[in-house]
Amino acid sequence: MTPFDLEAIEARAHAATPGPWSETDDTGTVIVCDCTESPTVFAPDADPAVYGGNDRSDFRFIAHARCDIPALLTEVRRLQTENRLLEADRDNLRVRVDGLLRDLDRDAEYWAQFNSG
Repeated sequence: MTPFDLEAIEARAHAATPGPWSETDDTGTVIVCDCTESPTVFAPDADPAVYGGNDRSDFRFIAHARCDIPALLTEVRRLQTENRLLEADRDNLRVRVDGLLRDLDRDAEYWAQFNSG
């Protein structure tokens, strides 16, 4: 996923009506509840005079969701894998640093004894 893809997804998300959203069971009409007293109903064939308008930004958001969600999931999985690898590298480096610190302490004790005696 390129940064451009993420920017386009984010732009669509910001342009769409705030959620939460729900779907009616009987007609499949998408209801966009923007957390106000009167939810707005969006459907491709809905009469704007009756339902308060069909914001094209919401339709674009819905239409792209089928591609955007899998792409985002792929990116999250990639980042999780990368994170696990980086954590393993960190843990290996920690072991190496601990070993080096032990060697340094041992050498410091040796030189302290050497210089004192």
